[in-house]
Amino acid sequence: MNVISLQITLTLKAPYLTQSATPTEYGIDVPLARNHEGQFYIPATLLIGKLREAWQELDLLGSANFSLNLKKWLGQSSENGVMPQRKKLILEDLTILEKQSAENKRKTKHYRIRINEETGSTEKGAYIVTEKPFATGETIQFQGQAHFSAIDEQEQQDFIFCFNKGLQWIMQLGANRTIGFGEIAGVTVESMEKQINPAVKLAKSNRYMLKLRPRAAFCLADTRKSRNLFRSDETIAGGVIKSILAEMFTEELYEFLSKIYISHAFPSKLNNRPYRFPLSLVEVGKRYYDIALQHKPVLFRENDQFVAPKFSIDWKSDSEIKEKFDLPNIKRQSRVRTAIDSEKQRSQDQQLFSYEMITPEAELQWLAYVDLSAISEDKQQVILSKLQNPLLGLGKTKVVVDTEIAPIEQVVSPQLSSRDDGLWIITLQTPALLCKPHMELQSAYHDTWTQLSENSLEMQRFFATQTLAGGRYLWERFQKESSDCYRPYLLTDVGSVFVLKAKLNQESKAQECIEKWFYTGIPLAENILQYYQIPSDTENQWQHCPYIPQNGYGEIAVNLSIHWNCRPQADKIKEI
Repeated sequence: MNVISLQITLTLKAPYLTQSATPTEYGIDVPLARNHEGQFYIPATLLIGKLREAWQELDLLGSANFSLNLKKWLGQSSENGVMPQRKKLILEDLTILEKQSAENKRKTKHYRIRINEETGSTEKGAYIVTEKPFATGETIQFQGQAHFSAIDEQEQQDFIFCFNKGLQWIMQLGANRTIGFGEIAGVTVESMEKQINPAVKLAKSNRYMLKLRPRAAFCLADTRKSRNLFRSDETIAGGVIKSILAEMFTEELYEFLSKIYISHAFPSKLNNRPYRFPLSLVEVGKRYYDIALQHKPVLFRENDQFVAPKFSIDWKSDSEIKEKFDLPNIKRQSRVRTAIDSEKQRSQDQQLFSYEMITPEAELQWLAYVDLSAISEDKQQVILSKLQNPLLGLGKTKVVVDTEIAPIEQVVSPQLSSRDDGLWIITLQTPALLCKPHMELQSAYHDTWTQLSENSLEMQRFFATQTLAGGRYLWERFQKESSDCYRPYLLTDVGSVFVLKAKLNQESKAQECIEKWFYTGIPLAENILQYYQIPSDTENQWQHCPYIPQNGYGEIAVNLSIHWNCRPQADKIKEI
């Protein structure tokens, strides 16, 4: 697969109108769209929509030189909405080249009214003030990049020809086209030289740090908050990263993908990957304590009386704890989108939806671990070379992500050794599939840890919450062909804590299990495989379940110092 990059320069004649859902200043009803840096921009979704219309019109003309593959290049929805054909063209937002700041160009306004045909006066509620920062007739240049994955040289040439012709066919962009807004004065498309990255040194540990820097705001919708609102998760799942690699380098990486372990990428403003805080933390007054080492439930002494502690579910805010764990505060922004009826040139009914997106910042990056222990050294370099390429198509907005990968040398982690009479305290850093929905939790978790450790570890206690994951997509995609009925996945949430103890004369075996889970995640227990009808062959599990360790699920932290540093003193608590 050959990935080509093109630089697009689009020249518009003012005025133009690409509407923003975010209000700017008092008195303006319709502000122009700005990105997270405050720059005017042309949304990639708008340009792709116009490009699709242009290609359809040109295709109807029947030119012999116009070799168009619309479904492949721009994608196609599936009949059941589960397995759509993903587009090969990834287009970035086009940002303005104008050097003058948006703040200095915000003073001018454009006014529109609607006249009542019967009274001859202004229609009630039909007075609109539009932001107009550029003088009429002034030319404005926007620039961005397009990326395309071509199978061979012929498809590459066909795409570049059709891409140029399609952009040149577009006459107008944005709203108010009937009164002359958004006239396109010129289009330039130039090929960009492919950057050759130096080879990455192979790590003796077979582990690497992958740094991701999205170029624009992105949306990875974990759960839909309402029918037309998608709220992005702050974490980039390992399965998401692998799916992009599979789409970009199908032939090169097909035989390796099931063997590659890629953790979730956590946001960080430092070079260290942060930990998620444990759910064993409680709040009493204005102080925080960790009760993972308490054998029984406890009350805390507060103002000469004993009170119940507050767990995280009852906290008003977790910002103080996030700061202690170096978890950054992530900025968000909203974008509202709608589908356009190409015949009527207006919004389609009931097609309005909104993305609550993660906003990238200059000092913010997403860090993930890559483990290639299951792959021979001569093949590792092939995988590393692909990971050095920008990832195309992150999330619903298909954002381009710049990557950087570096080897991690083998370091013995002292926290992996047991403490306090053979105890290990495990904190989930990503969701894990640990038990079945219908079982009592104490019994279910006890059985799971016994199975996973081959009877070398015993669970003492746990602090955990759970979430059901399911719906039509997961049923159609992973369960329909292999399962006899619909079974939602019961995920144990991030931050859940399990206190484990080695059984008599099993300390060495328990230590091996802990180290294996630490580096490559918690595997699926036998009872989980049977219940969800997932094959035991790890190379095929990805076809039957998304929540597998190779996709970053079941990552753990072991013996976090906060369990001991914030342990309450004996005179501050009372067992109940």
